[in-house]
Amino acid sequence: MSCLQGPGRFSLSEDEISSPFSGALDFRPQVCFNDVQVFGIAFHFFGILTSTMSNLSSPSGVKSLDKLVSIMECFSPDRPAWSLVALSTRLDIPKSSLHRYLNGLEHHGLLRRNADDGLWRLGYRLFVWGGLVPEIASLRDIANPIVRELVEATGETAFLTVYDKQEVMCVEKVESDHAVRMN
Repeated sequence: MSCLQGPGRFSLSEDEISSPFSGALDFRPQVCFNDVQVFGIAFHFFGILTSTMSNLSSPSGVKSLDKLVSIMECFSPDRPAWSLVALSTRLDIPKSSLHRYLNGLEHHGLLRRNADDGLWRLGYRLFVWGGLVPEIASLRDIANPIVRELVEATGETAFLTVYDKQEVMCVEKVESDHAVRMN
């Protein structure tokens, strides 16, 4: 039998203790559990822990959002259209679940299903949102986090440059922690 003493401490009977303090007596009230109850409590906390850990393993902590983004990221200039079966295979998502996601994305204008071939393509709402980006952020604002990530990954100084009228102009410079600096 295991016993819980005070807030959150387990106590074993004196014959189970192998610590230098085994002779000390503790007169705090004890709540005792049998082995089945201890297993049940441990199993419950393990369930909470694994549930929490699985959410932490998802990039954003929101699994459904991560699935939607993974669907959207499948579309590229090399592969602008997908069938339900091909997407399901690629993403390892059951067709029934994927179909609900695709219909939801279509409802919001993020995807569209071509009536002729039944393939899924990016929707026009993305074009509208993409058009807003230059109005709300400069190239420097957009690229800065990416340039910083590059510096962290390589440990080297990184430059964001643009080519304009046969000249290369430095728009952003993020320096590494190295002692040698470039000007």
